[in-house]
Amino acid sequence: MRLILIRHGETDWNPLGVFVGRTDLPLNANGRAEAETLRPSLQRLIGDDTPDHVFVSPLARARETASLVLPGQLATVSELLREFEYGEYEGISSQLVQSIRPGWDIWSDGCPGGENLREVAARANRFLEESVHGDTTIVVVSHGYFLRVLTALTLGLPAEMGRPLLLDTASVSVVADVRGRRAVTLWNFTGRLAC
Repeated sequence: MRLILIRHGETDWNPLGVFVGRTDLPLNANGRAEAETLRPSLQRLIGDDTPDHVFVSPLARARETASLVLPGQLATVSELLREFEYGEYEGISSQLVQSIRPGWDIWSDGCPGGENLREVAARANRFLEESVHGDTTIVVVSHGYFLRVLTALTLGLPAEMGRPLLLDTASVSVVADVRGRRAVTLWNFTGRLAC
């Protein structure tokens, strides 16, 4: 099994540091450029093999990223891959949430009117049970928090172990079976040099 995880490119809200869950924002110009920068590296990573399956979140930013990094590849839209539902915290920053509710932590407290980690983990587990089988290469284009939870669960770890697995926009990561064990073989690769 090889699971190639792609976080969508940048939207206008990402640089503001606000929670973007169900708000259906498109990529901005920088997000499209990020995805185009990632495409050659992703194509080298996949090689001559076409993925057995490509799954994408229903939100525009993920679908657009998928079309830019894997042009011409058919993708199955899955509601299970949507981002954390932030509820009352949608569109506001974690700093503002902290000022309203000191000590709040999305990983342990969830979001009022939205989801908690247990609910997101249930979606991720359902996706793994329904879609990830055998010796296949699967590409998933989704969202930061969701992919962190999915990665932890794919590795057989509790969902909260996704906390330290930060992801940049338009990044690719890989979890694969290596010598009989599941491992992270690439993490948060963007194809862009950090300065």
